[in-house]
Amino acid sequence: MFGSNTTSLINLSIRLKIILFVFAMCFIVMIYGVSFQEWQFLKMTVVFFVGAILIGIIGKINEYTIRPEALGLSTTNLSGLSVNSAEESLHLIRDALGKQEGEHAQKAADIIALNAGAAVYVSGIANTLEEGVRMAEDAIGSGLAKAKIQDLAAFSDCCKIS
Repeated sequence: MFGSNTTSLINLSIRLKIILFVFAMCFIVMIYGVSFQEWQFLKMTVVFFVGAILIGIIGKINEYTIRPEALGLSTTNLSGLSVNSAEESLHLIRDALGKQEGEHAQKAADIIALNAGAAVYVSGIANTLEEGVRMAEDAIGSGLAKAKIQDLAAFSDCCKIS
């Protein structure tokens, strides 16, 4: 599916390239925020939310209600997702993208899958929001998402100004 090897290239329109650029910039800003500003999970969610609004405007997406249970995700409260430091936030994200051993890792993984799945859907890579969420869950489950975050973190480390 999402992480499989393919020999064909996807032709993207200018609009889709801009949407993917905004999505990538959200990750770069989040990595910067965690690395240099000690941002926590909530601030990173705000960056993703603003990015989603921009993507929606660019993609001319209509507003509608999303029910997590309709997408195979659990509906739950956000308790346990607040953290007190960048280290706690990093630990929660790593756990959510990894083995999900922590008490609240599945909640965080569901939020990440929903946000990433929405971006995949809006970008036109997935035909439905549900397909986008499945692709994101596949990327999380296979370790691809964690590997890409590590690649981005390594890239941001090489760009640090001394």
